Amino acid sequence: MFMKKYWILLLALALCWSGFCRPAAAEPLSLYITAAGDTVEDLSRLSGVEASLLAAMNNVPAEESLPGGVLLRLPEQPLFRVELQAGDTFWSIAQDFHISLEQLLSLNDLTEQSIAYPGQSLLIPLGEEISAVSGSALTMEEETAWVAMALASRLGEVSFAWPLSGVITSPFGNRSRGWHSGLDIAADRGTPIGAVAAGQVIEAGWKNDAYGYAVMVRHDRRLVTLYAHCDQLLVEEGQWVTQGEALGLVGLTGNTTGPHVHLEVRLNGECVDPLEYLPQQL
Repeated sequence: MFMKKYWILLLALALCWSGFCRPAAAEPLSLYITAAGDTVEDLSRLSGVEASLLAAMNNVPAEESLPGGVLLRLPEQPLFRVELQAGDTFWSIAQDFHISLEQLLSLNDLTEQSIAYPGQSLLIPLGEEISAVSGSALTMEEETAWVAMALASRLGEVSFAWPLSGVITSPFGNRSRGWHSGLDIAADRGTPIGAVAAGQVIEAGWKNDAYGYAVMVRHDRRLVTLYAHCDQLLVEEGQWVTQGEALGLVGLTGNTTGPHVHLEVRLNGECVDPLEYLPQQL
C-alpha cells in the first residue's frame, strides 16, 4: 500500500511538472519507471546526471535500492523497462515498440549474438515508440499520460469500465451461429460508447462488412479493445482518450440485427472474454 501511494505521489508531481508548474525556461524532463533494485546511481549512469541531483529532484534516497514501479523524472528521453516472456525475441520486442533492433541492442549493451531469455529485463525508449505510432512528436502531457498508463499496466492495475449501460445480448464464446469473438451490449441507437480504459486510438473508420464502423484503442503493449457497429465515430486515429471518453455512437453498421456495440478485448492479438476485465456489474 505504501509503495502504491508513493508512485501515485510521484506521478502527481510529474503531471504537475509537465503542465502549470514547469518553468518556461527549464529543459523538458522525461520519465523513467524503476524496476525493483534500481538505484539512483544506476539512473545517473543512464542519464549522465549527477546522482545527488536526481535524488533531490525526485525526493528519493541516493544510496538505497528503489522498489519497482516508481515514476522518476530525469532529463532524458522516457524509458520503460519490460520483462521478456516465453517466445519473445529481441526482434519481436523491437517490432512491438516500433524501434530498430540496432537501437534496442545498443541501449541494452547487447549484440546480435546475445540470446534473449524469459525474465530478461530490457530498457525501451518509450517516447520514440509512441511518436512512430502517432506520426508526430509527443507533448510532455501525452508522454506523461502514456507512461502513467504503462505503469498501471505493469503493476497489474489497469481497470476497465463498461463502455455503456445496456443488456448483454450475446456473450463471448460459442453460440448457435458459431464462435463469437466479443460481447454484444444492446442500447438505443445514438448512445455514446465510452472507452473502457485510457489509451491511444489505433484505428477509426470502416473496418469491414462484419464490424461496420469501428474504433480500436491500444491500452498498453499487449492489450487492445475494439468497438464495432458504430453509426458515427467521434475520434480519429492517433488520438489519445481517457477512460469513459466517447469514441462513437451505437449504430447498425456492419452485420447486425439491432443497435448494439460489439466489444472485443484482444490480448497479444487474441480475443479474450471481456467479462474477465470488466467490473462485475454494469
